[in-house]
Amino acid sequence: MTLVYVGVLTEQRGIYNMLELGVALKAKMNGNFRMNIIGPIFTDEATLNAFIQKHQLEENVTLYGRMQYKDIWNFYQQADIGLCLLHPTPNNLNSHSTKLFEYMAAELPIIATDFPDFIDILTTNNCGKTGDIFNAEVLADLVLEMDADKKMLEDMGRNGRVAFDKFYNWKNEEKKLIAIYK
Repeated sequence: MTLVYVGVLTEQRGIYNMLELGVALKAKMNGNFRMNIIGPIFTDEATLNAFIQKHQLEENVTLYGRMQYKDIWNFYQQADIGLCLLHPTPNNLNSHSTKLFEYMAAELPIIATDFPDFIDILTTNNCGKTGDIFNAEVLADLVLEMDADKKMLEDMGRNGRVAFDKFYNWKNEEKKLIAIYK
């Protein structure tokens, strides 16, 4: 099972929630998972690395730092699930995270924070699951549930791509924007 996150690495963007999920998965999956975390680190890197070492996650979690956009897609192709574990800050609660739509475009099933908009997007399109990001056990159980049903993973990935093609893309948004201007 391989999980991926792409984006800025801060506490409010869920870096420690992802690492806590890694701790829970290590226990529940006997270490049989990978978590690839890609993006610029905007938190204390020494503390982050100390957490990874303290919980012996070096074999499971890799922090790649910033990379070119074109290279990110290789990681998407290798992943089974995309993570979007944002904290409930006003900015996060009132926006749609770009990474949800990138994961959909990449046909990745998603595990995201249980914000009302995220719940609506993921359940309406049956392309992922949501959970309480402050409960790593619940998130780990979502990963286990998805890992146990490969057909569900494939279907969610495909459903996400269909939703991206139909609704969540710049061509579709262009029409809305032009209508507003008119």
